[in-house]
Amino acid sequence: MSGPRDFSVDLLAATASRIEARGRFFGIIEAPTAALDVQFDSSAPLRRGPGGSILLQDYFSRVTLTSALAQTVRVLIADEAQDVSNVVTGGGGGISLTVAETPSTAVASPAADVINNAAALVIAANAARLRLTISALSTNTGSVFVQATGAGAGRGVELQPGIVMEFRTRAALDVRNDSGAAQTVMRFEET
Repeated sequence: MSGPRDFSVDLLAATASRIEARGRFFGIIEAPTAALDVQFDSSAPLRRGPGGSILLQDYFSRVTLTSALAQTVRVLIADEAQDVSNVVTGGGGGISLTVAETPSTAVASPAADVINNAAALVIAANAARLRLTISALSTNTGSVFVQATGAGAGRGVELQPGIVMEFRTRAALDVRNDSGAAQTVMRFEET
């Protein structure tokens, strides 16, 4: 759990902008020009204006904002409901940042990696990485775990056979196999 996060987002007309942030509460602090279409993860868009807020039952990890007109908006994302009318700007406020999704310019697609039992594939850190997609082959007989390097057996995010996950990190990762038999993973890295 973390405290409320204050985001400043420069929106282009009719162009979606994403905020990668986990929370249950979303509030619009400022939207000076037009109402926003707000989409949580893959839900249907909802229209909200200045001061509009939403408290969801389940956590979201991504918010997509679209505006009919170009404008800069400020939004608040938190775990619990907040009073957006009392958000302070400047020295006493939250963290302000501009969110812009940069498309990748290159994709590396190495050959499939076979990970023996009780072993890990080490994926090196990459300061230029935007996204890393890892897939457990659908014909695998067991799960693998994506984890911090050296974390050990049964730790991290489980990838069962046929599952694909995207990771937005520049850090080194291990893909560990403790299933009892060799397992195969596919990956590609966007920079």
